[in-house]
Amino acid sequence: MVADHVEQSAWERGRVGFAPYLANYDDVNTWFMLQVDNHPAKNQTLVITPLVRFFYKTTLVEAGYSSNHHVMANWILQF
Repeated sequence: MVADHVEQSAWERGRVGFAPYLANYDDVNTWFMLQVDNHPAKNQTLVITPLVRFFYKTTLVEAGYSSNHHVMANWILQF
């Protein structure tokens, strides 16, 4: 089955990052990361997003601003 309005293309995403210090479980952990997206079917095929990630116990918060002028924000809570 094929639908004309459904996009059929490949999309790749990769992330690299580092933690500037070693922290314990009860401390805030910080990561500086770089995300690269490649989407050949879009007008701007390569998008780069620098972001910062914070962990505290079971909470993850990350935010960044991409090269195509979009804000990226994620919040994850594990329980």
